[in-house]
Amino acid sequence: MKITLIACLTSLVLLSIFSCNCKQVNLTLEEKAWLNPYRKGDTLVFESNLKNIDTILVTEKTHFYTNENCNWIEIGTTQDEGINMTLIPKTCHNKFYCEGEISIIKSPNSETAPFFRIFGLEHSTASTSDSLIESEISLSTNGKNYKHAYVVESGVNANNYGNNYLKSFHWDKNEGLIRYEGADGEVFELVNYLKTGNEDRRDNRNLHR
Repeated sequence: MKITLIACLTSLVLLSIFSCNCKQVNLTLEEKAWLNPYRKGDTLVFESNLKNIDTILVTEKTHFYTNENCNWIEIGTTQDEGINMTLIPKTCHNKFYCEGEISIIKSPNSETAPFFRIFGLEHSTASTSDSLIESEISLSTNGKNYKHAYVVESGVNANNYGNNYLKSFHWDKNEGLIRYEGADGEVFELVNYLKTGNEDRRDNRNLHR
């Protein structure tokens, strides 16, 4: 009984000490830039080389800190800042991986890099040793040239899950997802970007066909 009481008191003291000395480690502005383009409720409209339209909705965007309340004693007193975002397409391309997920969590002891899983195509520093590849690209849909876009490609710097629908996608820090290509050769490129409240943030092209 006495030993149990001492153990409980020790745990309370340790928890109190860790809680009082909790330190939040924040993402830099450059690190946050990976997820800056979108807000919850934004809508992305893409058109393919086959003239098909695909619409993607930003359903969630959350900011958080790991080690909530600083009560994970085995981790320590550090709380790392993170951002997580979910994209839902109108058309599900991959049954078990319909969603797109992008996140970034501060890593004080190593490079802080974003995690991408778009329709089953996943780039993660934990799952592949290859980094994001910078690639200049021009879109036929909006006529824009992106000098500093990043490409994620199956078998190059990404792993594929589910039905292996997606071959590659391009991500731009200013505009987010700008292009994706299916394994069947159909390529979708960004046409329009509607921010929360249905107000155009990008191109005002008429999409009614």
